[in-house]
Amino acid sequence: MRFVDELWPSNNFIYAGTGLDLVKGIGTVAVTIQTLVGPKRILLANIVYIPAFYTNLAYLDRFNNKNI
Repeated sequence: MRFVDELWPSNNFIYAGTGLDLVKGIGTVAVTIQTLVGPKRILLANIVYIPAFYTNLAYLDRFNNKNI
């Protein structure tokens, strides 16, 4: 995990496929992106941690609004 702070506990679930998956917590994640001047570390806030998910999902509209 790349969470940089303690996860806020959550008892929520998300509908995925044909069932429900537990949201274990919400926190801030550090990721490295490639920019025109090289790599840059950014923080993504309010990221949901769902242990059953095997991949990451990103909100494309938010990235586009920040010119990422």
